[in-house]
Amino acid sequence: MNRVRFLGFLTGVLVFAALALPGSALAGTYTWDLATDFTATSPGANPDHDQYGATPWTYQESVSGSTTPSTFTLLPTFTPGSVASWSDMTTANDGALVGDNQPGIFVEPGSGGQVVAVGWTSPMSQTATVSINGSLSDMSAPPCLYATSYVLEDQSGNVLQSGTLGSPMSGTTAPITAQPTVDPGGSIFLAVSSPLDDPACEATALSLQISAAGTAPVPTVTGPASGSSSTVATPTFAGGAGADFGDGGQVTLRVYSGSAASGAPVQTVNVARSGATWSATLGSPLPLGTYTAQAEQDDIASPPDAGLSAPVTFSVTVPAISLSAPGSEPLTTSTPTLTGTADDDPGSDSFAVVEIYAGGAAAGSPVLRLPASVGPAGQFAVQVSPALTDGTYTAVAAQGSLAGNTGLSAPQAFSVDTQAPAVTLVQPGTGARADLLKLAFSGGAGDEPFDSSVVTVALYRGKTAAGTRLGTVQAGVSGSTWSARWPGTLRPGVYTAVASQTDVVGHVGVSAAHTFRVLPLPPVIGDVATINRAGRVSVKIACNEPAGDSCTGTVLVLTRAKFQPLAGGPIGHLTVMFAYVHILAGQTPTITRKVLAPVAAVLRRHLKVKVTISANLRPVNGKAIHATARDSLRRIGT
Repeated sequence: MNRVRFLGFLTGVLVFAALALPGSALAGTYTWDLATDFTATSPGANPDHDQYGATPWTYQESVSGSTTPSTFTLLPTFTPGSVASWSDMTTANDGALVGDNQPGIFVEPGSGGQVVAVGWTSPMSQTATVSINGSLSDMSAPPCLYATSYVLEDQSGNVLQSGTLGSPMSGTTAPITAQPTVDPGGSIFLAVSSPLDDPACEATALSLQISAAGTAPVPTVTGPASGSSSTVATPTFAGGAGADFGDGGQVTLRVYSGSAASGAPVQTVNVARSGATWSATLGSPLPLGTYTAQAEQDDIASPPDAGLSAPVTFSVTVPAISLSAPGSEPLTTSTPTLTGTADDDPGSDSFAVVEIYAGGAAAGSPVLRLPASVGPAGQFAVQVSPALTDGTYTAVAAQGSLAGNTGLSAPQAFSVDTQAPAVTLVQPGTGARADLLKLAFSGGAGDEPFDSSVVTVALYRGKTAAGTRLGTVQAGVSGSTWSARWPGTLRPGVYTAVASQTDVVGHVGVSAAHTFRVLPLPPVIGDVATINRAGRVSVKIACNEPAGDSCTGTVLVLTRAKFQPLAGGPIGHLTVMFAYVHILAGQTPTITRKVLAPVAAVLRRHLKVKVTISANLRPVNGKAIHATARDSLRRIGT
């Protein structure tokens, strides 16, 4: 009976090389070698179809004479001496089944009509073109009358190569080469047959190697997210890994300083993948800054193909904390509640600290330091205690991290206004006697930033600040004082004034009421004009202007009657006095001038001389004053 010897080939031995550097352009190769893969250890190489690195060869037989391997029966074990289909070169019946003296697999005698096949089933997860190289050698002991034949078939039963091993009476070798495309799980078979049932003519040695190009895995980095920031200085990294045939079981994580995966990594971590995922934690904390992480997973081809993830850039930062603005308007409570949002990152502290400084900047030492618990969503709130006095303050919130870094919020300025402005009325004082018809008011004012810049003076007729107001006047605040003049004139009498000042939140500060009296002003021209024996004429002239003002002008005294002071001279009104004057406001000085001797002689001859007195004065601030009086010039003894 003919014996058909089928030799199929699947993963045998892998050839490993040193790990390639990231970015290596070398194409890796998976290699299976039938002689090296074959093992005598139970259950041997049959037919477990393990992943790469195991032995995916199958060994089959048939007693029907069929040459279709799909109809063959798998050989369950390869225990030495129990399998009739295989042997090595050194022992015909019960030797080791591995070619320990010479690589190869050999057919030994068996029952008639037996067909043997060896198959290789692709363990790869994608369709691949493989390279098949090997040889069949006739090891029969001559003389043998018939040659051995062989057939190489692909997964669809297509013949890739066939032939015979020489002619009778001669030992020959046939090379085997092919490059078929194999689907995932697809098999390739090699069959060898001898037309005789003669052990001496059935010894055939097989050497077979199959190789396929490696494909780099595609790992990913999913955490931390690209563009994210965290206060955790030792973040946990995670991602996806290739779990297909040939994908390595280790992932290498490299962390670079900066926004690119370049230069020397600051930290490198090697971890075993778990299925199609991986996770890793750095060995030491990262300082504040920007970093880029990249994962590498190699296949186990020779040389390895390096698979690199897309780089992921992230930042290690201080906690992000913000303080809500209390508002631009002053607060009407001295114990306000300050709120904000803190960082809820696992690397941030679970509490924040709010510091309050006096003034419009966070400078100097804080007047209060208030701790606040951070809620699950990052919110915090703290009520100010003890109470703040009225004024302007600046608050800043701070939050630390487990790595020892501190985040600060933007400063928030706010004001506390619980009191009305402190306004006072100083002039006129209560009980004062105002001798001027034009009154001046002054006093103190509140000078907080939220106090009004205007003080209002209300004037009432009488002894109380009640009833119908006579009117009001507004005064601008300068620093902490104010002053104003009453715009009109007042009749003599009793008056009461009160000053008030508001602030932006509606508080009204009111001064004490001051009651005072306005008296009539003295006449501009005094009631008596005199001339003494020395010929000096005197008259009183008043400057009735507000304090701080003055009057400048002329005073003229003329006789109403006509006289002839010189014998034979002209007859007319005599000039008794002509003077230029400068008088301070509120004063009534006596103006004195000496008259000419002839005029003095005429005037002394009369006890009284009727005169007209004219004063033309111009105040520094105000309208010109024109006053005229008729009087008698009285002679006095001195």
